[in-house]
Amino acid sequence: MTGSEQHIEVDAGFETDSAVGSIDEQLSAYSQSLTSSVTAYPVENGRRYHAYKDGAYFMPNDENEQDRLDLLHHMVMLVTNSKHFFAPLENEEFKRVLDVGTGTGIWAIEVADKHPEAEVLGNDLSPVQPSWVPPNVKFEVDDVEAPWTHAKPFDLIFARQLDGSISDWPALIANMYKCTRPGGWTELHLFDTHYKSDDGSLKPNAHINQFLATLEEGCKKLGKELYPGPLAEGWLKDAGFVNVHVQVYKIPLGPWPKDKKMKEIGLVNLMQYLDGLEAFSYRMFTHVMGWKLDEVKVINAKVTQELKSKTIHPYYTFMFNTSLYSDVEVHCRNGERYPCHRLVLCTQSRVFAKACNPACGLENTSHKKPYKNVINIPSDDPAVVKAVLEFLYRFDYSTPGAEEPLNLEYPVLFHIDMYAASEHYQVPGLKILATERVKFALQQALLQPCFSDAVKLIYQTTNDEGRGLRDVVVDIAARNFGVLMNNNPKFKETLDQVTPFAQDLATIVNGGKGWMMRSFLCPIEGCGHVFAADLQGYSEDSVLYCAQCNYELTLREWGEV
Repeated sequence: MTGSEQHIEVDAGFETDSAVGSIDEQLSAYSQSLTSSVTAYPVENGRRYHAYKDGAYFMPNDENEQDRLDLLHHMVMLVTNSKHFFAPLENEEFKRVLDVGTGTGIWAIEVADKHPEAEVLGNDLSPVQPSWVPPNVKFEVDDVEAPWTHAKPFDLIFARQLDGSISDWPALIANMYKCTRPGGWTELHLFDTHYKSDDGSLKPNAHINQFLATLEEGCKKLGKELYPGPLAEGWLKDAGFVNVHVQVYKIPLGPWPKDKKMKEIGLVNLMQYLDGLEAFSYRMFTHVMGWKLDEVKVINAKVTQELKSKTIHPYYTFMFNTSLYSDVEVHCRNGERYPCHRLVLCTQSRVFAKACNPACGLENTSHKKPYKNVINIPSDDPAVVKAVLEFLYRFDYSTPGAEEPLNLEYPVLFHIDMYAASEHYQVPGLKILATERVKFALQQALLQPCFSDAVKLIYQTTNDEGRGLRDVVVDIAARNFGVLMNNNPKFKETLDQVTPFAQDLATIVNGGKGWMMRSFLCPIEGCGHVFAADLQGYSEDSVLYCAQCNYELTLREWGEV
């Protein structure tokens, strides 16, 4: 019997046994039990650690660490000029906020105070947040690396200072992507604590570098990333976020900068760092790296002495990654998916506008209409669709295979496909760019077999009314007719096979170059083949050969079209 089929037996005394208490009493008792389990904090080497999923996070959660985290928050506020986040959200868009790994909850509380219209949720492994908080903020004990089960999406998902605490960043960011509303933002504030010095005062063998190397090795053993800052941009893009912005700030360690504000930042940073040496090292160095506690205290003392010596001028970088969740996905064949924004697609292409909102089209953009979150394009080449979307964002597009200088065939055919796509999706700017690239590619491919392939593709994908690329290829063929006839074996076949091209070419004969182009219709009943020929040097008795019916006729026997 499967789990879904198994009958769940009811407790016989559930409804009548007064000893078990009411539902409210049972809920209260379980809540107290759960609270006691997550607050039964283990203590090691004089430091207190979280109880919920003990070992998932190597830092303590005691009062000293809480004070340090609040001091670190103060430092960040100095760096950002008291900006809690950089996402460009208006008040009417700012309804639900999630603070991932909230710590003491200071960020969530301050944001809730500044935005009473917003509902702010903070989660953490430890319930160390204060009880007296604004009515619009709530805290919960949760493991941020477990699957997320939030019923409603968030307008802003914020995470800060999770360095060294996450095992699977791509999975975490995938959860963020899933729980950010379309048009909402995710923002990460992360460090890159590879210490540097612009004046060379920080040597590779400095005690602080040895300390960090040991910490990094311990994080690797635990499967944690100590330096997520430089990697976050790639993770966000891989998850599907777009419009990713990265801001990098130098953070001095110590009051050595000349600038008054930087001096204060460096002083606060030094205070929190010295306060945090035990927190960084005690559990990591003893449990994971196998050090004795006395050895840990020795290196901590050396780092402290070094940082207070005024002989080194270290700094590290603080990275702000802000990214917008796309509000529509374009789905192509073979499972290709491209996250995009309606604002970008619909303002530049009426086709995309109607696909996003088929009920009202581009003219009526009322947000009350039922917009679609997915645009399915199963028939078009995913490479072409990707290039069209790239143009809508960058006003340019990349050419697959263009990095291979001898690969002349694919670029010219790809540019022709892009021209056809510009007409299909009604993107005038793309049409202009594709036309110019087709011109250039055709000139480069005059002596290549792909020139004939390009002629065929142009006449297959365009019509006589719009002309467009037909005029382009006819003009290039006319200007280079002698070269094509004498040096491109496939060109003569093309004149036979693509009748409209041959006819178009015949109409722009340039007498100054000695050409006498004419189009001919085979008079043999049932044939009807039309082709073009250069009659320079021909007489009425010259023989022309019909490639379709294999008849040879003199020039006077042919019927000119």
